[in-house]
Amino acid sequence: MLPPTLNPGSSSASPVVPTPPHDAPSLPSLPGLPASPRKKFLYDTLKKPFDDQDSSVIIWIQMLKEATLPNTDRKTRLNALQYFLDHRCFKQLIDGLKSIADRLPEKFVDSFLHPSGSGADPSASLRERFDAETLLTRIEKSPFFQPTFDPVDRLAHVLQHAFIPGPSRMPSPPVRAPLYDFTSTFNGQALERLVDYIKVHDQLFPPSSSSPPPVHVARLENSPPLADHTHHQQHQSVPEQTHKQHRSVPEQTRKYYAKVLPIIQSSGFGKTRLCVQLSTVSPGMLVCLRESSLLTRNCAVSEPPQDKPVYDYFQRIKGLLPGSLETKDQLHPMPKGDQEHMRFNEAHLSILAWLAVYCQTTAYYLIQLQHASGCFDPPAHHQDPAACWRAVVFYYARTTGLKEGSLFETPSNLCHQSRLPHLCSTDIPPSTDNPLTHLHPANQAADPPPSLLATPRVREKILDYICETATTLASTMKGQYSCQLSDHELLTHAIRDHLKPRLQLVEHLLRDADPNSFFFLALDECSSMDTLLPYIRRVWFHAMPETAWILLIDTNSDLAPLAGKEARQGSRRMAEFDTHCLTQPFSAMPLDLNLTSQHRRTLFSSGGGQLTMRDLDGFLPRFGRPLWMDSRYHSDGFIMPTAIFRKLVLPGEWTWPDVLQDIQPDPLNETNQNLIALASRRLHLDLSSKAGPQHWYHFVSRQIAHHLRFVGRIYSTSDSIKSGTPSEPPVSLAVAWSVRSKPELVAVKWSMMVQAIIYASAPVGLNVGAQGELGVALLSTMAIDLAMSQRYSNYLRYYISAWPAPSADAKYAALYGLVSVHDWLCTLTGSKYVECAPAVSGSSSGYPGSEDGDQVMADQDQADQDQADQGLPSQLASWARRAWLNFTHPAILPKQIPHDRRTGTELLRELWIRHATAQGVSNQAGWDLLIPVYESHSDQPPNGADKFDETKLSYIAIQVKNCINRPTREVKEAAVGPRLAVDQEKQCLELFFDLKGPESCRGHEYSQRRHPTPASNKQRAPKMKEQEEEDAKSRLLLRHHVFISGLTPEGLPLLKQLQGPAAKQVRLLFGDGDSLDTLEFDETHANYVRRLPSEEHRRTWDEAQTCMESRLVLLSSSLST
Repeated sequence: MLPPTLNPGSSSASPVVPTPPHDAPSLPSLPGLPASPRKKFLYDTLKKPFDDQDSSVIIWIQMLKEATLPNTDRKTRLNALQYFLDHRCFKQLIDGLKSIADRLPEKFVDSFLHPSGSGADPSASLRERFDAETLLTRIEKSPFFQPTFDPVDRLAHVLQHAFIPGPSRMPSPPVRAPLYDFTSTFNGQALERLVDYIKVHDQLFPPSSSSPPPVHVARLENSPPLADHTHHQQHQSVPEQTHKQHRSVPEQTRKYYAKVLPIIQSSGFGKTRLCVQLSTVSPGMLVCLRESSLLTRNCAVSEPPQDKPVYDYFQRIKGLLPGSLETKDQLHPMPKGDQEHMRFNEAHLSILAWLAVYCQTTAYYLIQLQHASGCFDPPAHHQDPAACWRAVVFYYARTTGLKEGSLFETPSNLCHQSRLPHLCSTDIPPSTDNPLTHLHPANQAADPPPSLLATPRVREKILDYICETATTLASTMKGQYSCQLSDHELLTHAIRDHLKPRLQLVEHLLRDADPNSFFFLALDECSSMDTLLPYIRRVWFHAMPETAWILLIDTNSDLAPLAGKEARQGSRRMAEFDTHCLTQPFSAMPLDLNLTSQHRRTLFSSGGGQLTMRDLDGFLPRFGRPLWMDSRYHSDGFIMPTAIFRKLVLPGEWTWPDVLQDIQPDPLNETNQNLIALASRRLHLDLSSKAGPQHWYHFVSRQIAHHLRFVGRIYSTSDSIKSGTPSEPPVSLAVAWSVRSKPELVAVKWSMMVQAIIYASAPVGLNVGAQGELGVALLSTMAIDLAMSQRYSNYLRYYISAWPAPSADAKYAALYGLVSVHDWLCTLTGSKYVECAPAVSGSSSGYPGSEDGDQVMADQDQADQDQADQGLPSQLASWARRAWLNFTHPAILPKQIPHDRRTGTELLRELWIRHATAQGVSNQAGWDLLIPVYESHSDQPPNGADKFDETKLSYIAIQVKNCINRPTREVKEAAVGPRLAVDQEKQCLELFFDLKGPESCRGHEYSQRRHPTPASNKQRAPKMKEQEEEDAKSRLLLRHHVFISGLTPEGLPLLKQLQGPAAKQVRLLFGDGDSLDTLEFDETHANYVRRLPSEEHRRTWDEAQTCMESRLVLLSSSLST
């Protein structure tokens, strides 16, 4: 039974270990390593071989001693050292150190692991080892080595010198994601969002004034839930009691099912760390249930490691379930017959027992911390009782955290009079009055929990204690209810007798100390027990907690066990009157958390002019999810593209094929899943929130679970999921590098991605855009990959081979190299252009001066073919050779960018820093794609050491039209890009794609324009002086305008580079056609309509297309123009 006091000194003494015949280590030393808990842990680990009684280990240690004694001849020492290095114990020691590298001093880990190896990652690679003679020389020359070394120091010294040194890890930045700095605090508002989310749900749960309805027994309509029972009624059968007593409060007052909240987001957002940080403001603990399997052992996984006692406990419960019940495929696993009901109830009792002991143990420690703090006992009257409680919660989280020592910085809003900061460095004094002792003896544990501060690895011991005590309690309950194990409503009585009193202990503490607080249990990686989640929900539903929540965290599995149909229906009784809702899953994890406010000021304020181009690129790992700031994904200012690529694909060893492969039409195929994941990091693949259930749900759940797709929202009342791929520059840059790394395979890789997109578009609802924006974006992105791979082919080869090791400049060029607009444009559109004057007001929308532009263009093709320039027009070419691109992916803007007034370069600056293009919202005027451009003074790109100058930013604006009729004059003459605010001459490029335009051999129309477009005298209106000055400044921007008609390999030679089926299939990405036959008809139809002589006749087909898109056909011609 739990004692009224905590007596740390009462634990039994450790058994005496006989002294081994070899050296006995003394006090920890390890010179060269700073004092820290990691250093002590290293010392304790290295000390273990000295305590081993195995004869071979003793001899191995003796060889180490002989190899390092100066009075022995060198040959003997060399032989001894060789024996020491070749012995199996040496390998076992290194493997053991490698598995716990995340808990060792980084300086020591760097001596034997490469910088890319981190934590307990099984893929971390060892450095190459010196031969015995070289190692002996290094030991002799080491200034730290002393013959009188402590034996453990001697072993550590040899290990630190045994491997060939290499580049060290970068110093830990202020904020990093798991794995290396798992305990860093979030910069963003993730914690606040989660707390708000829970509090909003709390408002939707009514006060727990009554017991819930029965578990199985059918209830009469409008009958109330089961009331509480007194002890003398337990001899009655459960069904009889149920029939008599479930008439009190109507159940419709309780809308939501249970306080169980799924936290679902793709990998790397710090969901685990968020819940650990939550424990510093609300009492609770995170338990990791990561599955032990060959798959997870071979994959890099985040902290923390599996909590084995808890994992084993729940796996045993799964074993209690009959085969017909241990499945997540059934909507509601219902037991059949007495035997199944017995095992069904035994599983519930075991879950109940664990939750009960968890609540009791937490209350036990919180009460002791309250007494120890000095804040809650008379005569203490502190001004802010909430601050006193916050101190209790924080120091409970600190002492029971995943790592020894402080997890997070101590908040400033804790009680400054609390004794806990001092006491937590020693031990907690005994409590004289513990309310836990007032429980009925039958509900108390036989032994107290471990001492909170006097126990090494206290968190591990606490979980051991909870599992052992829960096992005992479950056994006790099975004996207590042995005659009722087959009864359908046993669970409500067991909860009343064993869970509810323990749960109320915690909730009463919260109610008295801080009514706004809540208690929680976070189950991380809970897909390992997915079949038990309905049973956990059922227990928590009947427990009816007031302020206690269970959080379910997962990403590497199908989402259905957490928030899908199985969870909705499997967690409650299947009856027509049961309309409980599940909680809304939380997925609102913020991005760009590693950018502090100071970083943002440095990047985006006017004072950021001191940054070099390389400085800007060094910020890239801070964008996106926190994971990319881990040292396995970046080093020395460079992202590590191979590591990021392996995180994006499944399995992690998957690589691009060396030859073009036929892509299977199955969207769930492993290769297709990888290709879609890769393509979605270079293009905006808009996936519907709900398509056909046959493929869609499995496709999107795998993309989220295994391919880093971002969860926008998961709806608890349907299978709908909003998802996407927001801007994450490290991922997109890594994918771009993987595509570009072999110039001869760039087109092959894009061909396979095109096929995968085509095959997935219909079954999983990929929206390719009605106007063909996706197709143009694809060609634009493919063009920069081809141009980049050609320009930097040598640097890419060196980077791939890794031997000889590429220089920093070579790595920078291979990853961040810039491409000229000239090379990109020639790759995209070819070299055939016709220079023409811009159409003036009053002319037609076709060739200048023509009323029937498309017809004239077609008739003049042959006549003007000889006049087409073979190459870019001279002025455009001159600017394009000194204008540079760096984009790797699109960023979807949140709102419309003003098109009718001058705008600054802030957006262009952010796009350049992110290596992104902007894709406008659906109602964006003018452009569909906006690409940032950086101008230089020569045809050589800026190098990494050049200062970044925001005034050198310009843009390429792309507009895409895919209409059955020719573009109107107003559309064709309108500005494509925004009016850039400039104070000196600047140039930009506008590309207008008329995809259904006629094929032309003349080349693309080129003209020069300026803002604002000159108006005829009839259209001129008086202007204010300020407006005239604004117009004068706008005209400083010279707009190179290119009109591209048709979708042919002659006009867009990039289409010729696609191979295999993609060469024809790519046309499906330029509109809403569902087949090549449909596209052929649409093109023939458009060509026919555009050649009709009557404008009114042509307009009727415009109206037909407008109706087809469910848009209004305006009756007023003045409004429709």
